[in-house]
Amino acid sequence: MNTNRKGFGGSWGFRRALEGARRQGAAVLAGLFLCAVGSAQAEEPKMFVTSGGHEVRLPPISNLDCAEMKAVLTRIDQTGYRHGSPRPADDADMPLLRYEDALSAQIFEQCAQQGPARAYGGRALPFARSN
Repeated sequence: MNTNRKGFGGSWGFRRALEGARRQGAAVLAGLFLCAVGSAQAEEPKMFVTSGGHEVRLPPISNLDCAEMKAVLTRIDQTGYRHGSPRPADDADMPLLRYEDALSAQIFEQCAQQGPARAYGGRALPFARSN
């Protein structure tokens, strides 16, 4: 360390530290701005085109209530991208399968606890039997 400079530990060192802090502060603010812009863009619904050419809108799952989640799941099913199998035939459709799996898990977690009648508009589900 050079201790011969005037201001060592004094005003010169302080100014240098302050300038470094300003640069870092500006970088932090710029990073926060970019994160805020990125998170706002992440909230936008995405359009997915299946390998069969069907378009489906994929909104952020966290923004959906039970009825909206069911509607999105119905739209995904109507594309026929899996043709009734557990996996799509085309690997290009795997992001849609991952979204569908996450959506189904959220429906189970958020809506199944409400009971089938309330979660699905008062209609009993086909597998719900009463004795």
